[in-house]
Amino acid sequence: MRKLVKLIRSMLLFIVLAPVLIAGAMLALYFRNDTRRKVTPIRLDYLDSDQLGPYQLDRSTVEDLSTDPVWQETDGVRWLHPVRTCHVANKHYRQYLDTGNDEHREHFLALCEVLIEHAKDDHGALVWPYPLVYYPNQKVPWISAMAQGVIISVLARAYETTRDERYLELARKTMICFDRDVQDGGVRCEAKRGVFYEEYAFVETNKQHHTLNGMLAALFGLYDLHKVCGDETARRLFDEGTATIRANLPAFDLQFITSYDLRHEYGEPPLLVSRYHQMHVGQLTILAGMTGDQYFQGVADVWDRKLMDPINRLRLTMWYGGHLWRELRKKIDEEDLTGLTSAFAQRVMSRLSDLTKSNPHDHLPWT
Repeated sequence: MRKLVKLIRSMLLFIVLAPVLIAGAMLALYFRNDTRRKVTPIRLDYLDSDQLGPYQLDRSTVEDLSTDPVWQETDGVRWLHPVRTCHVANKHYRQYLDTGNDEHREHFLALCEVLIEHAKDDHGALVWPYPLVYYPNQKVPWISAMAQGVIISVLARAYETTRDERYLELARKTMICFDRDVQDGGVRCEAKRGVFYEEYAFVETNKQHHTLNGMLAALFGLYDLHKVCGDETARRLFDEGTATIRANLPAFDLQFITSYDLRHEYGEPPLLVSRYHQMHVGQLTILAGMTGDQYFQGVADVWDRKLMDPINRLRLTMWYGGHLWRELRKKIDEEDLTGLTSAFAQRVMSRLSDLTKSNPHDHLPWT
């Protein structure tokens, strides 16, 4: 009898708390600035210069201007995070261009050497594998077109500032995986939609997710390599990828926000995060400057206005509310109701905290 009373009490608590918490989360999300238009986190200062500039993403809120490479630990194994280390290196490069201070140049080149030291040789290609599992049943290690492209950008800048041909040779080896299919250990996926360079290049499924921001970052690296030395392979790969992006931008547009990738075309829930939406806007602005194709700028302008619309913000808020509800249902399926008391409330409040930061997927490997 006592267990029955406890069960009924838990059910009543859940019935009362769930709507209140979900409503509170939706209101918090709607009125929080992160679901509205933000200044695009991109520097365009040197885009039109003959000198390569730091038009990569400005990750000042993620990486401090330190001189240290960025390390992570997975299952007790310490490994170099290639993209985050590149963010730190590019910050020093930016400071060097802005100030002319050779100390920043030396820090930049030292970080380049750390990246080179931790590269792996895969049948002639230089790769920087990730040892962590992001998707269920994902095989490790795996490589990322985003990491490969950002590293090419860093190596191109190292060549630009030193004229050391070694950096060009290493950049070309890093580029090899763009001509190698994901089934063969590369990042290239030739689909009906065109040639995609996969941010998550893994082979246990043919359902590649075609992540937008990662592919655009990869294209920037190919562009940089062609710009510093006229490499025709880099130009071909850049043109192939750019044509794919141009043809497929409508598929990422979900009317009120853009999707992180195309997983929704496989029947999976889309991944919608406002800060990645704004990242897409900035990256397309850069791509328009690189190619001279104003179609990209037109799309960027349309996308930039999406989260200024209160109806679109409301739709995004409702999507986050649905995401929270799915999380709660999953917890209910995993545990009986008698366990969903104070611990349940703590988990919900923690999730609400994540959602109010407009970042329900804070385990993404580059954040």
